[in-house]
Amino acid sequence: MSSLFEKRLLQYNKVLIFLSVLMPLLTFPRSFIFPFVVPKIIFFRAVTILLASGYILLLAHNRSKYRLQWTPITIAVLVFLGSFALSSFFGVDWYRSLWDNHERMLGLFTLFHYGLYYLVLTTVYRAREDWNQFLWVFLAAGSVVMLLGAWQYFVNPEFLFNHGSVRVSATLGNAIYYSGYGLFLFYISIILFLQSSKKWIQGITAITGLLGLLGIFLGGTRGTLVGLLVSIFAAGFGYAFILKGHKKVKQLLAGILIASVVLGSLLIVFRHTQFVSSLPTIGRLVSTDVSSGTANTRIMAWEIAVEGWKEKPFLGYGPNNYIYVFNLLYRPEFLEQGYSETWFDNAHSAIFNTLAVQGIIGLLSYIALTLLPIVLLWRAVRRERIDTHTAVLFGAFLVGHFVHNAFVFENPTSYLYFFFVIAYVNARLVPVQAAQSSQQRHIGAGMLGTVMVVSLIFIWITDVNPLRANHATLFAMRDINQAADLRQAEQALSIPSPHIDDIHVDLAKASGNVVAGLIRLGQHETAQKVFEFGYAQAQEALRLHPQDIRIHILLTQLAQGGAIAFNNPELFARAEEYAQAAIPYSPRRQQLYYNLSGARMQQGKVDEALDAIQTAIDFDPIINEGWWRKIYIYGSSGQADLVRATYLEALDAGVTLTAQQISFIEERIGSLELGARSTNSKQAEDTLGE
Repeated sequence: MSSLFEKRLLQYNKVLIFLSVLMPLLTFPRSFIFPFVVPKIIFFRAVTILLASGYILLLAHNRSKYRLQWTPITIAVLVFLGSFALSSFFGVDWYRSLWDNHERMLGLFTLFHYGLYYLVLTTVYRAREDWNQFLWVFLAAGSVVMLLGAWQYFVNPEFLFNHGSVRVSATLGNAIYYSGYGLFLFYISIILFLQSSKKWIQGITAITGLLGLLGIFLGGTRGTLVGLLVSIFAAGFGYAFILKGHKKVKQLLAGILIASVVLGSLLIVFRHTQFVSSLPTIGRLVSTDVSSGTANTRIMAWEIAVEGWKEKPFLGYGPNNYIYVFNLLYRPEFLEQGYSETWFDNAHSAIFNTLAVQGIIGLLSYIALTLLPIVLLWRAVRRERIDTHTAVLFGAFLVGHFVHNAFVFENPTSYLYFFFVIAYVNARLVPVQAAQSSQQRHIGAGMLGTVMVVSLIFIWITDVNPLRANHATLFAMRDINQAADLRQAEQALSIPSPHIDDIHVDLAKASGNVVAGLIRLGQHETAQKVFEFGYAQAQEALRLHPQDIRIHILLTQLAQGGAIAFNNPELFARAEEYAQAAIPYSPRRQQLYYNLSGARMQQGKVDEALDAIQTAIDFDPIINEGWWRKIYIYGSSGQADLVRATYLEALDAGVTLTAQQISFIEERIGSLELGARSTNSKQAEDTLGE
């Protein structure tokens, strides 16, 4: 029999679980940097620590009842976290693995909170009634998110910084996250629908299920739609095997399967029609061309992940360190799709990303988190330890979620509902062990107070302070941009935060953006002060992440800007050093050679600048920018013959120059007729020779 103290602790933890599933709703667009991520993670981590405090007291009160049970799923979770930890500290950048950045905040520290969340949920709550309550709150919060996305799509495309996009994200900040959340809500709606015979409950869950399904399409994520389709097939096969004696059910499932195949085939055949191409998500999926566009760059990113894994096969490069793998093995062809496709801090596949950053050990442990619950559900339903609908539909969701993740990456909300689901499965399948009242231990005020005070101090240090620092940094950037005022920046730096690296970079960028404007206004002293502050911030960031070429590029640009603003040639030399130092970390990235060439030109090193540009051109001759920079160097130094020769070479390579670039050439070597702009160099040469 539970004591009054135990009942109150259970109520306390239950309220916290209710709060935890509200996490996807949290966003404060005007208060934080990355407002769709930072408040969510901070809130979740704080709630989890409070949950853990309640669990510690429950464990101390009745150890035999609340002790951890070593189930296959629990062992898989601990192995995954252990692999995550080993990869973090043996990877190339342990600091980033431990904390990640403000944009994602999914470092080892946060992952341990998700693991703790799983352990508390699955150990403390075993009754189906408790879990159904949690599912209902999840469904309510998720339905609000889906409705906000529908508002963005049908009413106000600018709402919550959606910026008119046809792919909505609601409070999640990313359409990928929104679609994945819709898949989860779709399945728990069906489960709750089938568990009840009450019409009003079935009516509500039918509506929420449709909202979840709508969310998959409004988010426009192709991987989620594929996950949905595969999960439906998985559910069909599951029911077919379990309900072997139900002939009509099998016939119905076979009919659905055949109809789905026919419908899918028709969509592919008519994919170029306006009707099909305008269908949310479906149009994007059936029109996907893996040989071009973002689909092609995603595949190349996966290939790079495999190449990186071969270099570090067991533990990988370390969580959140895919950016280093990508940079090191970068392919010049990425630039053919524009600069936006040349920066990947994630492989855009949880499977390939995990392989690269955690190695084969991490990938196998990650797969086990999905596979083990499915296997255990299958065994349980065959032994009649769990009902058919729960087993089949949760299994189908896990299949769909895994397929979805094969094309995207994890996020704060996906980790929340994933660990929730596997905690649910584990709790439902583990027998409840009754504890004797004589084993209950009295918890005094001293222990209660100590646990709570320690928890609150921990939250203040690890959550509140980073939140304060993030908030202060946002306003510091505004002050720098609007008034070149550094006081708020100094305050932001004074607040202890593990994300000090992000703060350094943000303040450096903000400072660099205003220096030229201050010079134009004649505020030279203020400009010098702001420049020195920003330059120092970038140097501090590089000290923490010496292999991060993004910081090298930032320092190169800051040094070049400072050299021009303050007529300081020494800074041009520093810019060249930073540009040169970045190349070993991404030896085939054209942008680094462009930066190096620019820094050399500013020092009058024309031949060396041309060498850097030619290296970039040789990587991928069809890229316009390298040729244009080479032409510009020759044109600026008055070498008209070499402008002519380089122009003809560019045409031979199949490069198309812009009208502005053509005008520059005409100013240097005379008027060009239209024929000179063709890709036929003989015709161009004839025109130039007239």
